[in-house]
Amino acid sequence: MGHAERFRKATLEPRRAAGENPIWYRFWENPGLTALERDRIIIVRERLQEDLEKANLDYGLIHADMRRENITIDDGELGLIDFDDCGLGYRLFDVATTLLKNRAEPDYPALENAMLTGYSRIRPLDTGLLPQFNIIRALSYLGWIIKRQNEPGAGSRQTRFKQTAMPLIEAYLATTP
Repeated sequence: MGHAERFRKATLEPRRAAGENPIWYRFWENPGLTALERDRIIIVRERLQEDLEKANLDYGLIHADMRRENITIDDGELGLIDFDDCGLGYRLFDVATTLLKNRAEPDYPALENAMLTGYSRIRPLDTGLLPQFNIIRALSYLGWIIKRQNEPGAGSRQTRFKQTAMPLIEAYLATTP
């Protein structure tokens, strides 16, 4: 796959994040979801599409998998590896990717503050839709695992992905009309 093809594949925009054919597969069709989970995901997906269509967010080149496993430290300098998901997308998606993987940390509020403060020093970022992007990222994992159902550890990943996504979804639905 060439670079241009890879960028088209990784483009994350409303229709590719929560639309009919998301980049990381149709997460609402994940066979491990209960009927209730699927219904809640379909509702939140529609609301996410509306939120994203109305938003005017920073969009450009993103890593799309910026998590601690893909961050290196060399002589005090931070670097990134694993650019296979890199492409054009919302920069808030990169931030959500980093933060989502750290939500269970006891010092999460401090980590979130440090991430947002540090990021904003380099590039201003409107974080008003961060809760929605946390959900989008969580849902992307539920889509990603669909084609990996037969891999070792898929069951525990599926459980972990649902345990991450569903509370975010319920909190969001509880606060939106």
